[in-house]
Amino acid sequence: MLLGILLSLLVFQTHAADDPEVKMDTIEIIKRWGYPAERVDVTTADGYVLELHHIPHGRNATKARKRPVIFLQHGLECDSSNWIVNLPHQSAGFVFADAGFDVWMGNVRGNTYGRKSLKTMEKNFWDFSFDEHIRYDLPAMIDAVLKRTRQDSLYYVGHSQGTLIMFAKLSQDPQFAKKIKKFFALAPVNTINYITGFGDMIISAINKKVFRTLLSKFDLEIDLPDFVKPWTGILCGNWMISSLCAKSMHWLAGPNTDQLNRTRLPVIVSHGTAGTSLKNMRHWGQLKKSGKLQMFDYGDENFSKYKMATPPFYDISKVNVDTYLYWGDMDNLADKQDIRESILPWISRHILKGNTEFPDFNHMDFIWGSRATEKIYKPIVDIISTLLFVFTAALIPTSVESVSISAFQCGANEISTSLAYDMVSSDCPTLLYQINDCCRAHDLCYDEQRGRDFCDGVFCECLLSTPPYSEECDTTLWLICTTVETLDLIIISAAALLTTPTEYIPVAEFECGTGRFHRIVPPCCITVFAILSAAVLLTAAAQFVSFPEFKCGTNKITTAIAYRTAKATCSTQLDELNP
Repeated sequence: MLLGILLSLLVFQTHAADDPEVKMDTIEIIKRWGYPAERVDVTTADGYVLELHHIPHGRNATKARKRPVIFLQHGLECDSSNWIVNLPHQSAGFVFADAGFDVWMGNVRGNTYGRKSLKTMEKNFWDFSFDEHIRYDLPAMIDAVLKRTRQDSLYYVGHSQGTLIMFAKLSQDPQFAKKIKKFFALAPVNTINYITGFGDMIISAINKKVFRTLLSKFDLEIDLPDFVKPWTGILCGNWMISSLCAKSMHWLAGPNTDQLNRTRLPVIVSHGTAGTSLKNMRHWGQLKKSGKLQMFDYGDENFSKYKMATPPFYDISKVNVDTYLYWGDMDNLADKQDIRESILPWISRHILKGNTEFPDFNHMDFIWGSRATEKIYKPIVDIISTLLFVFTAALIPTSVESVSISAFQCGANEISTSLAYDMVSSDCPTLLYQINDCCRAHDLCYDEQRGRDFCDGVFCECLLSTPPYSEECDTTLWLICTTVETLDLIIISAAALLTTPTEYIPVAEFECGTGRFHRIVPPCCITVFAILSAAVLLTAAAQFVSFPEFKCGTNKITTAIAYRTAKATCSTQLDELNP
């Protein structure tokens, strides 16, 4: 939300690893992970041009069939990147695409992708608040998506301000409500009477009389300069500063809930502030001051604007669309008390289809948390899929069959891939989809020559931020992490030993350890294969797994290797091998 305002105070030169996604836009990030992506411009009735971002289908799917449409709407000071800056299995945009949805992500006026307008509007470009998001932006985006997809209605997922503008629009426009099949509200907002943390400091400052008087004279942009944003990400990639960046996020969003993937922090921070108008921030200040969701208060000019002394009220009791609420006990911005007092009593019982309170979610965990997929996105898919009995073949992969071994990217060759696949599918089959993404992230990191320590950190952080479902699964995740770290260290160390000082190769040209887990090993590195065998022994030694009924092998290490290899390559003959 206001993350960039805080982090801008910390920007200085750093030598942190520069994640390429820090400088990419939303479409470039989507394509980097192998998904199709499209930009679509939409012009509002009052002349603003908004850029929508479209993921038509999942990474391994085709365009063939008609898909249910889901629309994702960001919060205050944010943009469409909110839904795709985490790893694919942790990002709503990718998760819904892989689940079989036609995914559209909106952008409101004033953010990174909403700064174009017709010439007649340029003079007063920043003269808007969330009233204009409600009146113009939201219907323009929804209508454009429905026209483009040739469908009559869609599913809507909003976060923070993205919920507020939908609540308000539905309360006013019954015809618009017919275009929304279901409304999923993440960290829903109607009032901010109980806001705490850094957000409260900003809102309280805006509401002071001296600031209200001064700010009312200007129509300005609230955002960081574009050239500064990548530096906030690079800064937070520095190991000395990253913990401070994380604490800053928690100061804004709520206490640490152990859901933030630290290796994604540079990308999240660099895209974390996207801009809005000063007038919109003043409107949020009025939201707290008045204690209710109402239109912008122009003071003495209310009569000329509204024909009444006070601004009209958005009455959410008039909402008539099936609504599902997801909110957290640790949210500083969408406080649980606000939800209990200003949302739950006002929403009709017959349209409130779900009300889920999480004891361990802060404001940003709903879009960036490592548990959001399991706790929120997959349940949303389940809710929709139960209504669409035709839509049964493309749900989020949760079984061994959903990720075939041919699509599994972990492993250095056919044998090690089989071993890894067997290990994961045996011990934690529901995590095949997520672990495969971790391997893909590791491969991308090595392809970009970002260094062994950093890439292994990316891989292990990804693995260990994936919620295990059993002690055995937890052990397997740790084992995979240890295996990769061991292999990488041995390969790179061996390459250094095998290269004479006069044969040193520049880092940019060094090919060992790149690609599919060292699958691409040039002739100069051929000796490394012998060392890989030694690494397998080291890995097995760390496993501490016994197979009392399996007799092959001379000790626990060789028995473990023999069992895993036999099970992966000729499982039907295990009984014959054992005698």
